[in-house]
Amino acid sequence: MRLATLTTKTSFIGEADESTKRVRGPKPLTLITDTTGEIIKTKSASPTLKRGVSSNLLNPKWCDLPLEHVSWSQNLADMVELVEYLIGFAATIGVESHVFSRVAELLVFDEETLKRFVENNQYVAHAVMERLVEAHQRGFWEATEDELERFKNAYLSLDDMLDR
Repeated sequence: MRLATLTTKTSFIGEADESTKRVRGPKPLTLITDTTGEIIKTKSASPTLKRGVSSNLLNPKWCDLPLEHVSWSQNLADMVELVEYLIGFAATIGVESHVFSRVAELLVFDEETLKRFVENNQYVAHAVMERLVEAHQRGFWEATEDELERFKNAYLSLDDMLDR
């Protein structure tokens, strides 16, 4: 299942989980039913989310597509939205910290990707970085000292580009 599909169809999960938890106590088991194929499958949300993140947001080939053509700027904006959804899922059903590290590795730390990002839409690159800052501040991304230093350098470099 594509992450974009998953997020648009399940954006209410966090609210439902949190409401249930407040009323009944323990966090509920969250299930997602995939009816897109001939065989209907119901699985817990966490593995479904992991598969969607791996096949989309953490897939270098998928990340390259919007960067290959300037007119795909909406797809770049979709990348920001997917990182936002990732934060939402981290707050509700849980996302492991290494997922945010991988997002930073693919979209921020890779100099070639960041350069292409900036060439196509520097504000989207900034927005992705802002979402990663939010993930770190909220405790979802437990970045290493090395990651924080690399992030800081990339962020300052991008900030300089935006000021020009």
